[in-house]
Amino acid sequence: MNQLTKKKRRLVLTCVVAVGVSLSAALWGGSAAGNTPSPASAAAAGGPSDGRIAFQNACQIFTVNPDGAALVQVTHYRSRCAQLPSWSPDATRIAYYLFSSSFDRASIYTSNADGSDPRLVTTDGAGFYDVSPDYTPDGRRIVYERCRSVPSLSCAIYSVALNGTDRHQLTKYRDCDCEAAARPQVSPDGEWVSFTRVDYRGYAIQVWLMRIDGSDQHLLTRPGQTATGAHWAPDGRTVYFDKGGHEGFGGQVLKMPAGGGHATQLTFSPWPNGNCCISVAPEGDRVAFISDRDYPDACCNELFLMHADGSHQHVVMPGSNALFPDWGTAPLQSGSSRSVAPPSAAMRARAARAQDLFGGLERGSILPQRISGETETHPLG
Repeated sequence: MNQLTKKKRRLVLTCVVAVGVSLSAALWGGSAAGNTPSPASAAAAGGPSDGRIAFQNACQIFTVNPDGAALVQVTHYRSRCAQLPSWSPDATRIAYYLFSSSFDRASIYTSNADGSDPRLVTTDGAGFYDVSPDYTPDGRRIVYERCRSVPSLSCAIYSVALNGTDRHQLTKYRDCDCEAAARPQVSPDGEWVSFTRVDYRGYAIQVWLMRIDGSDQHLLTRPGQTATGAHWAPDGRTVYFDKGGHEGFGGQVLKMPAGGGHATQLTFSPWPNGNCCISVAPEGDRVAFISDRDYPDACCNELFLMHADGSHQHVVMPGSNALFPDWGTAPLQSGSSRSVAPPSAAMRARAARAQDLFGGLERGSILPQRISGETETHPLG
């Protein structure tokens, strides 16, 4: 396998883009008649303003202004991998998941926006992976993906209070070593959860919706197509998602009504480059996403912004190797733009392993493997 293919697979697995689905037309549809989420009121006048963007680079979490200024490193783990940040509704804290140094488990943590006061939310034994956290709009709970490796690798969606109590299972485990429910995101009104369902009843990778209690589960995106990584617009009317391309290359960003219907393609990067990992701005006017379009050798992922209609696409942090942005309402900070320092070779190896494992957990195919020479350390190690 050449380096381009390895890198593309790593990006694709991380964003849960399936293999072997060709790029379709700019418009395609699905339906969920009778199961239409009601619009939220969050986008009304006087609503939240666009603040700072959290993202992951290698095994650390960072935040930055939407123009690329005032970059701040939030986490400073030495032998563990922090992944997939999620802002709290009041933008005072960030949730993320943390792999153990031996990659035999993952737990949900929260910390202040500057990285201080880290708190453990979920904890399970070896072979359990709690990943992909997302706050409920009231800030009292986190919905997340819980994967287990015994009796077979499978993932389900759970909800838990911030102190780790009152845990509820929202989707079932499928003990066939092939099915998974992943990447949950709560709607702005707190009544619905979008999630990615992998290899369920013949559907490869699709976006589904369910109510916050796990009821009324139904397919949102079109059967037979590849869709993942859904993110709600603040008014609750629109869902953005990633759509995979052939052989895992050429992923694109689309949007569609939350009640079902036609999906509109917003990015058109020529194959094999692609786009993924969407986060809609709190005001609903812009979208953050990840793209490697500026690198024919696929060496780097960059943080991009565009208007909600797909216009004015531009890079925010060249060469940032960013993944999984989450756009919050934290006040903008003063400071000049600067680049993320390149991680060490050891950190790059851990990040690659974490990304491969994260994608494998959601696809139900990659079992945990220990990185040689790594040992468990203090939770902040």
